[in-house]
Amino acid sequence: MKKTCVILLIVCLGTTGLLARDPGYYGVSAGASAVVPLSGLADLYKPAPSLKIGAGFFLENGWYMEGQVDLCRLDRSNLTGYAKDHVTVSLEYGGIMFTGHKPLIRSNSWNIQFIAGMGPFYWKGIRGEIAQNDSLGIPYIPQRTLEEWNMAFQAGAGVEYFMTPSLALELSSVYRLLVGSLWPTMQEHILIEQVNGFQMAHVNLKLRYYF
Repeated sequence: MKKTCVILLIVCLGTTGLLARDPGYYGVSAGASAVVPLSGLADLYKPAPSLKIGAGFFLENGWYMEGQVDLCRLDRSNLTGYAKDHVTVSLEYGGIMFTGHKPLIRSNSWNIQFIAGMGPFYWKGIRGEIAQNDSLGIPYIPQRTLEEWNMAFQAGAGVEYFMTPSLALELSSVYRLLVGSLWPTMQEHILIEQVNGFQMAHVNLKLRYYF
């Protein structure tokens, strides 16, 4: 009798865990990311945190579709040489990333999933003014600000672990490309290369509640 009860309990728990991920269920999420600049962007900025909140729903084909508000500010300079101490730079962006999550390997309590997405983002890049330095022959250079709306694209993978039938913890990593360009400052002693396309890696940790 005890053995039968244990088996039934395991089956019920497993079934309940699967119900939370069946088509027709909705979800809300909140979390944070470590944003790691890549390629030319890494020459300007050090990693920074990002906040995310989202809401989504399941499709009949097994995909979970989510709209996610994403905000970040990169303002820790990674410049070198004279520019390191005399030039301030920042890049901030915000927008909505529409993502699709497709389970590749799935069990009662966790799954490994493929993640892809795209969405519109507003970004603003600022290179601060540069003071005149007669001894180095550097003229005064005024502040330069660039801002636009552009599209961002991302792809990656993650693991989602169900702590309860309705509450899941997601750990994922994605490569993101945000369309945009930052102008160079090629004055002698201040060599800041132009950046075309903001490449970055997002390492995400999120809680998602299904209902």
